Amino acid sequence: MSSILIVDDNADMRQYVRKILDKEPNWRISEVANGKAALDRVRVQPPDMILSDVMMPIMNGFQLISNLKMNSSTASIPVILLSGRSGDQGKVEGLDAGADDYLVKPFSAQELLARVRTQLKIGRFRSSLERKVRRRTLELINANEEIVKSETRYRTLSVFSPVGILHTDLHGNMQYVNEQFLKIVGLDNIEDASRKGWRRTIPPEYDQILNEWFETPHKTKDLQFKLEIQFLNQHLHKHWGLLQSEPIMDQHQPHISGYVFAVSDITERKNLDKERMEIIRKAEAIQLKRARDAERHQRQQERFVDMICHEIRNPLNGIINNVDLLLSSVKDRRNSPAQSESAYKQLLEDEEATEAIKVCAQHQLVITNDVLLLSKLEAGLVHLNKTPFDPVLMTRSVVGMFSAEARSKNINISFEFSPEMKNHQNLIGDPNRISQVLINLLSNAVKFTSNSLTREIFITVSLFQQQLDVFLKFSVKDTGLGMTEEEQSNLFKRFSQVNTKSPQLYEGSGLGLFLSKSFVTAMSGEMTVRSSPLKGSEFSFTVKTEIVQMPTTECPKKEIKTKQYFSNLERAQKDRKILIVEDNTVNQRVLQRHLTSNGYSCKIASNGLEAVQLFEANWVKPKNTETPFDLVFMDMEMPVMGGLEAVGRIRALERERGHPVMVPIVGLSGNAREIHINEGLAAGMQMFLTKPYQKDQLLKTAQQLISQFDALRHLGD
Repeated sequence: MSSILIVDDNADMRQYVRKILDKEPNWRISEVANGKAALDRVRVQPPDMILSDVMMPIMNGFQLISNLKMNSSTASIPVILLSGRSGDQGKVEGLDAGADDYLVKPFSAQELLARVRTQLKIGRFRSSLERKVRRRTLELINANEEIVKSETRYRTLSVFSPVGILHTDLHGNMQYVNEQFLKIVGLDNIEDASRKGWRRTIPPEYDQILNEWFETPHKTKDLQFKLEIQFLNQHLHKHWGLLQSEPIMDQHQPHISGYVFAVSDITERKNLDKERMEIIRKAEAIQLKRARDAERHQRQQERFVDMICHEIRNPLNGIINNVDLLLSSVKDRRNSPAQSESAYKQLLEDEEATEAIKVCAQHQLVITNDVLLLSKLEAGLVHLNKTPFDPVLMTRSVVGMFSAEARSKNINISFEFSPEMKNHQNLIGDPNRISQVLINLLSNAVKFTSNSLTREIFITVSLFQQQLDVFLKFSVKDTGLGMTEEEQSNLFKRFSQVNTKSPQLYEGSGLGLFLSKSFVTAMSGEMTVRSSPLKGSEFSFTVKTEIVQMPTTECPKKEIKTKQYFSNLERAQKDRKILIVEDNTVNQRVLQRHLTSNGYSCKIASNGLEAVQLFEANWVKPKNTETPFDLVFMDMEMPVMGGLEAVGRIRALERERGHPVMVPIVGLSGNAREIHINEGLAAGMQMFLTKPYQKDQLLKTAQQLISQFDALRHLGD
């Protein structure tokens, strides 16, 4: 049966703790309201453990521990402090005060019980050990009575002892000392240690503690003194020692006649502790430096990827858009009835070569986008944008992107939706990422099926529920080349490609399936593959979604007057002034040709400063409030003045002139990171196009922004 004393001035807390401890049938629980009452109870009936609050009236927890430690009969009672003060400082103060454990309120019942059991076990072990030590000490004293009587034998033993031994009277005056004691404390000879001279190498702060201990009556102090001291001898050499005391009982009368002090050399241990702390400090500094280096490396890597993507996308923009212009020109001449047979044949060959250039540029663009996505994934910059979407419409849209290519290669693409899809037309997920994965799988299926005897691609879309989660499943099955088990094992690794020996015109970057699986994993899904050589492959992936019940309302149909629409479009494009701000002459000509061929009037500035000067020149007259341009295409990276600064200067000019409607500005850049797009929009741009852009995308953007610009100006009028 173990006895536990609860000390707390809060009756509710005492009752709560007691209720927890009462669960153990072998524990006898008692309680008091403050440290003074606890001390009185302990003197009468010492418990096996004390659970004490820190802040209490009359006597707090720290004072209670101090009084317990001063008495050898109560010093070994384990004490757990209970405190509402969290943090390392409170815990350190409690443990420094002598507490065996420190528990922060509020605490769980399981934690309290576990700690109490542990301290009871330690307390029992400590008591048992102390009893054994005392018994052994008594046995040694009894066994060595003749050694005590024989001064010669006693001195002989002390000479060869590795521990320094000092015998004093009750006031600390030396009566005997061995050579090892003198060596450890730093005294040269026994004369230096006469009377209280043995304390001359003890620093003042430690000597004050010894003075107080000697002056305290032995009935009220802990007779087993222990203190770690850094001795400083007359040669200023520092030495650490552990000084411990044991009372000497008079053989004839039951009282203490003096003390025996033992000192152990702990200098090596102290030095090791110091070295360990220094190693820890250096390790923390190295770790911090590594973290900073890693962060700096990450920033450098991102800048490198941005630079590479920008440098690749800029020439790609010129290639793709010049190819579009060449194709249009070649097709116009080919369809001309005046062409001779040889000229017609030459045009066909030119058209074929131009198409090949375009395919090469598009292939390079795919690889660039894959590298950029890989960089974003590794930097943790790819985030999901969950929005409501229709999976049926999304799938049809993706399939429609490949319809022309499939027809040209005689590939039949079919798809099927499971019956439950009809009941859940609206889901919440990231349709852009899902489309990206589906596009990648469908692109691979078309590529590896184009040379097969049977050219079929079958897509299935289904919905299923797993516990409380709803998953959307896509499967893309083809009749292509198929894969071996070895090829499948490396399929989803970075830069891994299969069928590298097959006669494919273009190989990919080896990143498509790796990125697709990464996106699927980010959407809490899985991607699998089943394939056999010459029997085709089936890729499947699932994504976690949410079902949205959206009310279906029938939208009123609006009649679109086609003739009126194109008439307005022609008026919108005619004589519209567009400023092209671009330092690359190839891109300048491409942009200008695309826009002028569609009825727009263009002016070119080679950098941001020239663009600002064009605006300033137009507004030099006070009464001229008309904006000089209806639209601006602004490159981001240019010499002299970049796009961001130029946009800021133009917006400032507009504010100075009091323009209620700002001229629309479209940013152009080969950097496709979201941070660059956000910087452009924050600077005052309306839209952002990533190079290389398509001709249709360019013209659609121009038409849309000019129409909006006109509408806003009319509202202002």
